[in-house]
Amino acid sequence: MKSRFFFLIAICLTLLLTGCGNPREIALTGYAVDKIDAIRFEEGGVHTTLYLKLGVNNPTGKKLTVKSLKADVKKENGDRFAELTTIEEVSAPKHFNDTIPVALDVLLYNPMALMFDGGLDIHSMKADVDAQVAWGSLKRNVVRTDLPIAKLLENGPAKDKL
Repeated sequence: MKSRFFFLIAICLTLLLTGCGNPREIALTGYAVDKIDAIRFEEGGVHTTLYLKLGVNNPTGKKLTVKSLKADVKKENGDRFAELTTIEEVSAPKHFNDTIPVALDVLLYNPMALMFDGGLDIHSMKADVDAQVAWGSLKRNVVRTDLPIAKLLENGPAKDKL
């Protein structure tokens, strides 16, 4: 009798642990620019709001929430080019494979430099990202430095679903 009880407990624990999945299984599947608000000239640079449709595959059994995200984009020489900040938190429900709307506040520090620097070379640009992320009850501050912009943008734009 005891062995059956422990066997049932073992099965339940296995199902619980494997049913939740791994946050590494979550993937961005593409993106599309939905809308760009009017440009505002403010202290520090040029501001706008960028609205994206972000393709997300969350096959896990837990909701993923990005509470906040800030990305500093730098040119090859280390000069800051832009800052992107989420306006509100973004969530992908459990077992989700679709698009979610994302609104970003964008600050371009010196957009006129593009005309004089010979354009925008995303292959030489990098980003420092700081995000507060929750996956189920697990909460983390995720910091990544010198992420290649070209690598971040390789899944888009526009998949058929977007």
